[in-house]
Amino acid sequence: MKKLKHLFILLLAFTTVFQSCTSSDDVADPQKSTALRIFLKEMKSAYNISGRTSSDDSDMCFEFVYPLTLSYNNGTTVVVANENELLSILENETSELYIDGISFPFDILVAGSTVPVTIADEEAFWNAIENCDMDTYDDSISENDCFTFVYPFSLVTNNNQTIVITSESALLNILDDDDNDDNYIVDFVYPFSIIINNETVQVDNAYEFEELIEDCSSSNCNCPDIDAPVCVNIGGETIEFPNACNAECAGFTSADFVDCGSDDDFDDDFDDVLESCLNISYPVQVQFNGAVATAQNDSQLLQLYNPSQNQIPAFNYPITVSFEDNPNVTYTVANQNGLIELINTHCD
Repeated sequence: MKKLKHLFILLLAFTTVFQSCTSSDDVADPQKSTALRIFLKEMKSAYNISGRTSSDDSDMCFEFVYPLTLSYNNGTTVVVANENELLSILENETSELYIDGISFPFDILVAGSTVPVTIADEEAFWNAIENCDMDTYDDSISENDCFTFVYPFSLVTNNNQTIVITSESALLNILDDDDNDDNYIVDFVYPFSIIINNETVQVDNAYEFEELIEDCSSSNCNCPDIDAPVCVNIGGETIEFPNACNAECAGFTSADFVDCGSDDDFDDDFDDVLESCLNISYPVQVQFNGAVATAQNDSQLLQLYNPSQNQIPAFNYPITVSFEDNPNVTYTVANQNGLIELINTHCD
């Protein structure tokens, strides 16, 4: 969802631009706003509140016009007269008491402009967030490399759809959707659980999730963006990580990896499939024992594969393959499920 936009594009994103004329009599009761939490998270970063990153990493391309009427998660309402008052509130937030609502309409000032822009509703607020290039939930999840979700859990999109996410691949499908610019994550159904440092932790609200993301951003774990799933078993439940590095950052080792299993499982041994049916265009890279190795041929590939941990080698996709039933046709495979589907089709 990250977009590099010039100031004039942001200004054009709003349907109504005019001098503010809202009086205190027009202020409605605050309503819960997930866009507000995204903005406040960015504001904390810009002002280095609670040890967050420096302002150089922030995208504060607009600011509020005060006064504002905000509300806490317990329903308490507060009128904020200026930026210093808001910063004081943010410095004292906790997971038990935090800001989660704002009264619409309110005005903002876009950087470089003296003309207030009126934000009439939540949709307009999200449009401002998107056009300002702030990190959204989509960005935070895509860039996360220190925890994994416990499935299933549910999230809410901007189209007011509640979607049950049953696996890592299902989550990635949403994040990688070509139409994701028009269908993005605005909230979660709380509570949900994550696994971090080999421990299952329950996340009860948006504030706790923001703190989790912030802690991850300051961690030393820097995993590659590789789709080579590995799984671990926690309390009888199989949890999938995007790759071995992510699993190890969550506190697991290769000894903890188990077969992920899938609706697309195939019954044959991979070495039999490789010998009789599947042709791979070498070289290929494979995740093995927590590192990335290169295979130049079938023999080397089988040495980088542990059948007790994965049903097929943990390739770094995409890879190019063909099959003995029609060797002149090649396929570029984007992920493990796609490869299994092709094997099931061509190797029966």
